[in-house]
Amino acid sequence: MMRSTFVGGGNMASAMIGGLLARGANTADIAVVEPLAAQREKLAARFPGVGIHAAVGAGPLERADIVVLAVKPQQMQDAARQLSPFIGAVPLVLTIAAGVRCADLGRWLGGYARIVR
Repeated sequence: MMRSTFVGGGNMASAMIGGLLARGANTADIAVVEPLAAQREKLAARFPGVGIHAAVGAGPLERADIVVLAVKPQQMQDAARQLSPFIGAVPLVLTIAAGVRCADLGRWLGGYARIVR
């Protein structure tokens, strides 16, 4: 199974994580970066064993095969800029944000080009 890191832990990310776990994914292969403490608590209660992190950094991304950007479009630029120093070794970025062009996202990620929308 792929190791997945979600940036944003809201409804869409929770639905995707639930689906992965329902299909047999190992909780140790999933990490979530969520800045809001109340939402981190909800995620930890709903998905015990999933790595929950308050901020982007090398830790949540070090083994990721895929990073799923599950933030609102208006938060995407800030989230991408925070990710850019750590994203180079990640094989693939998936964005679920509507209206964000891959070219813009790649630029915000410091030239990263392996993006799926």
